[in-house]
Amino acid sequence: PQMTVALVNKEGDPIANSGVSGDLISEATALPLFKEIGADKEDQFSATLGSKLHVVKVSEADDQGRRLVAIQELNMGAGSFLRTVLGTENPAGIVRDSALLGSVIGDQPVEAEITALAETHSSSAPGTGASEVFTTGEGLNARIGAIGRVPGPAGAGKSGTVLVVVSANTVAAKQTNLGTALSAAKDNGTLGELNWPLLLGLLAVSLFLGLYL
Repeated sequence: PQMTVALVNKEGDPIANSGVSGDLISEATALPLFKEIGADKEDQFSATLGSKLHVVKVSEADDQGRRLVAIQELNMGAGSFLRTVLGTENPAGIVRDSALLGSVIGDQPVEAEITALAETHSSSAPGTGASEVFTTGEGLNARIGAIGRVPGPAGAGKSGTVLVVVSANTVAAKQTNLGTALSAAKDNGTLGELNWPLLLGLLAVSLFLGLYL
């Protein structure tokens, strides 16, 4: 994704911009976090803009209160850090307010399961790390999954953006009892071999490096 850079006045209104997402600059400067940045400070943070996850970089203000604001959509495509860590086994998605941001990560059609899990259990996701394991889907098509908040401001609060990961197999495909699978997942640290600290940590790194990758 292409970076967008804008010069904004002290009210946050764009004076000039370069890039493909100029309409998102005003959305970024309207965020409470942007307004809280001191004139002599610069900052970088995550934000959900235009239904996509972005990293936002804000410069110090000049003597007229103007700043440079750069926004870059987080790369979740093939070869990205996030897809590399997730691998090809467990389907996942970035969700905010029960809506999937972008497409499902992986090749399984599990959008409904991912969004349903987020809608029901996002509030249970801790500030850091992963939630407990929950079920999503019905009967033999049920899966297990867990939720982690996106690092930074984008993941904070009731409407925070979350990463949802579900099991690669359904109950029918795995030929196991749902209760047994749920218990085993909890005993093994959420979803078996999925490394949540690494996954969420790398998501944070991806956001931090979003303006440079």
